[in-house]
Amino acid sequence: MGLISAIVGHLACAENLPAPDVRYVILDNPNELGLGFLWDNKTLYVGGCRTLDVERGVLEQRCRYPENIKWGHISPDGSLLLATTIASGTSKAISYQIDAQTGRIQSSHPGMFFSPPVAVHPSNQYWAVPRAGKTSAASETVSIVNRSWRTLKSGIYAGSQRLFSLQFSPDGSRLIANGGDPDDGAVISTATWQQDASADAHPKLNGLVAWSPDHRFGFRVAGKVGVVIDLKSQDIVAQLEIDMTDEEPQAAFSSDSRRVAVKGYRLMDGVRRYSVGWLDLQQHE
Repeated sequence: MGLISAIVGHLACAENLPAPDVRYVILDNPNELGLGFLWDNKTLYVGGCRTLDVERGVLEQRCRYPENIKWGHISPDGSLLLATTIASGTSKAISYQIDAQTGRIQSSHPGMFFSPPVAVHPSNQYWAVPRAGKTSAASETVSIVNRSWRTLKSGIYAGSQRLFSLQFSPDGSRLIANGGDPDDGAVISTATWQQDASADAHPKLNGLVAWSPDHRFGFRVAGKVGVVIDLKSQDIVAQLEIDMTDEEPQAAFSSDSRRVAVKGYRLMDGVRRYSVGWLDLQQHE
C-alpha cells in the first residue's frame, strides 16, 4: 500500500474520532516563512516579526523581531531564532541570530543561510541547511553552519532531489532528512555525517513535515488537509483543515510535545485565507 493510499484509509477511520479543539488565526501573508514555539511553549512564532499567544489566540501587536524577515527558524528549545531579512525591491539579504524571547539580535551576517528547510541542533551551536544541486537531476546535499557563521561540513548526501524537511533527533545524534516520500531521504549520524542505514527512525519519520520531541506524534500532509499521527500505531489522532498544496508545508511541535501548529490556507466564507492552526495534544493522552 502506498503512502497516500494508507493515509486515505486512515482518514476514513479518523472520521469517527471526536473533533479536536483546533483553533485558527488569519495571517494573510504566505511569504513570511517560519513557525515554532518559544521556550514557554505558549508563544508561537508565526513568521515575519510576529508571535501568537496560543492560550489566548491573539497575535502580538508589536514586532518582536526585525521587520522584513522572509525566513525564520526557531531552535528546538525555543530560545534561538535564525532569520533572514531581504531589503524591499532587492535580493540583498542579512541573516541574524536572535534571542527568540527578547528579540535582541545576537549576531548578524550578510548572506542567505536560512531558506527552508533548516534544522537547529539541540545544542543550539550549529544548524543544517540544504544546498540544491546544480542541475535538475542533481540531489540536494546538506551543509552544517555554526554560530560563528562558518561552514563546518558541506556536501552531506541527503538522499533526495528535493528535501521536504530536516530535523535533528532529540538527543542530537542523528539528522533526519525527508524527501516527502518513504523512499526519499536519509538518516545521518552527526558523529560521522554519513548515512546510518540501520537507524530505526527512518521508516517511522520519513515523509513527515515534523514530529514531536518525544517521538509520539508526527504531522503529515494528506491532500488538502493536515493530519497528526500516532507514530507507534500509525493511526490518525487529529485533522487540521489546512491546505498546504500551494506553499511550503510548515508545522511545529512544542518542546513539551503538548501542542502542534501548522500554517496554510483555509476556506472562509468562500475565500481562501492564509492562516495558522493549532491544537492541544493532551486530549489524546
